[in-house]
Amino acid sequence: MKCPTSNTTSMEKRSKERRRSPRYYTVENIFVAFGERISKVGIVVDISMCGLAFEFVSMNDSEGQENIIEIFVSANRLNSFVLPCKKVYENPVLDAESDVVGLYGTTIKRCGVKFSSLNREQKIQLRRFLTRYAQVNI
Repeated sequence: MKCPTSNTTSMEKRSKERRRSPRYYTVENIFVAFGERISKVGIVVDISMCGLAFEFVSMNDSEGQENIIEIFVSANRLNSFVLPCKKVYENPVLDAESDVVGLYGTTIKRCGVKFSSLNREQKIQLRRFLTRYAQVNI
């Protein structure tokens, strides 16, 4: 499955859904380590064959090479695999629980990444992972 790119303007992007593949929600906590030097560690919010979104606690603004993401099921990194990706956005989380934003100099943020140039084996790994640990939002 190829994830198409969009040529719409930024106003059009904000006003309509841009996802081209189904978005899945995890049935248990799925974690990610983002970047070659692991600049962010968080919990997956949703995932698809084209990318994912995760939330993390930001303690500083340092960013390294953010072109890979490791996805794993638990702290001992069960079912771990690494995919190439590109960061699409990173924004503070603003919701009913936003009173924790800024606590002790931290901020809760959401980051979206788009998977890039997945080879056949990586697509198979991701598809198996989605089948086992995710469900389509109804």
